[in-house]
Amino acid sequence: MFRRRLTTALVSLVLLTGSGPLALATSELPGPAPRLWAGRVVDRHGQPAPGLVSAFIRPPASVIPALNEHRAAPASIPLATVEAGPDGRFELRAEAPAIPPEYRPDGWIHVMLLAEGAGGWWSIATDSVRYLPAGGNLAAPVWLSNLVSAERAEELRSSGGPRAEVMAAIDRLGVEELAGGMERPAVIQLGEPRAQAAGPQTLDWKKPGDPYTGCSARYVEGRLKGLRTISDIDVAKDWSFHLDYTDTGTTAWDVGYEASGGNWKVGGTASFSNTAGRGFKSDFGPFPERYQEAFQVELMHAKVLWECNSRESSGRFPVRTVEPENWTGSTFNQGDPLVSCTSSFERTVARDTMGWRESGKSSKYSAGASVFGFSGQAAVTYNKTITLGWRNHQDHPRPLCGESDDPYLGNTRVAAMPG
Repeated sequence: MFRRRLTTALVSLVLLTGSGPLALATSELPGPAPRLWAGRVVDRHGQPAPGLVSAFIRPPASVIPALNEHRAAPASIPLATVEAGPDGRFELRAEAPAIPPEYRPDGWIHVMLLAEGAGGWWSIATDSVRYLPAGGNLAAPVWLSNLVSAERAEELRSSGGPRAEVMAAIDRLGVEELAGGMERPAVIQLGEPRAQAAGPQTLDWKKPGDPYTGCSARYVEGRLKGLRTISDIDVAKDWSFHLDYTDTGTTAWDVGYEASGGNWKVGGTASFSNTAGRGFKSDFGPFPERYQEAFQVELMHAKVLWECNSRESSGRFPVRTVEPENWTGSTFNQGDPLVSCTSSFERTVARDTMGWRESGKSSKYSAGASVFGFSGQAAVTYNKTITLGWRNHQDHPRPLCGESDDPYLGNTRVAAMPG
């Protein structure tokens, strides 16, 4: 049993070897560390629950060996630990440690949280983040959750604007990400305690050292292909639909974890970038009648076995996750999604005009095929390399309608209405 508390001293982590132990060193950086994650812990009834929340960098699935490879997985790298108060609220702040290249493919850093309550109740959460160090007009480092926000922050860093205004704008980016709830969970719900047995002890298990609360990868138990929807199309007669998808780094894919006995729940998201430069552009329509279809991509998914340490358990316990690790390049059209219209979110498109989603806005789409028993969604963030639009081919204005928000500005699915 042990308890690690977040102290006022900032801690940086220096990796001594590719997968060996980590040493701790005191940092002299002024001011508080940048905010990594904020939220609240609740019990199974949704009531606030105090507990311990630990964040660590975990290796991406692509570098975790399969069981038959007979080698140890890279160790997780601790970041920060903090107590959630009686109201369940927590805020994790951390400086970026020295991170080996294999832990940050295409600039993505994969973070996992382990939340623990009394009696061994627990939960995990995941997110892929970008770290921008201080420099230029960026007076302090920042963690951001998606590629569009990181690109905007880079633009602000090199802009000629006053530093105070730049930092205020970057702070707003972070607040919008946390408030949006599209990628990292803000509410961490605890589940029942788990048994301590972690399956066959055929490989050495490496952790960063004691005291440590968190999870380390054992191996990939299997890989399967599965589909994820990146756009739900629901358009009336004489509309056409445009989708340009050339950068998978603007997509956050749901990660599942095994909560109990083969039951899976969403634990957050993971992202990867399309380093091969693959993509596609699709124009559908105009349609002679209403048209509904889901546009899907095929992803390779990994099922990973983790072992976790907690202050409530005398030994480690198993956790399994399922997450996409790369795009195969295949695309599919199937399904007939129904996107409901909320009248207060109607916006007019003039005749022979294309309406576009605003850059930086996300939508979360319907679940794809079940992989290892888990069905996940895709949160697609639009930027210059992913565009989504609807053209009105009739000779009078007609409405686009958001399901839950403004069709241009909100995080919502969109339907093109008859008008």
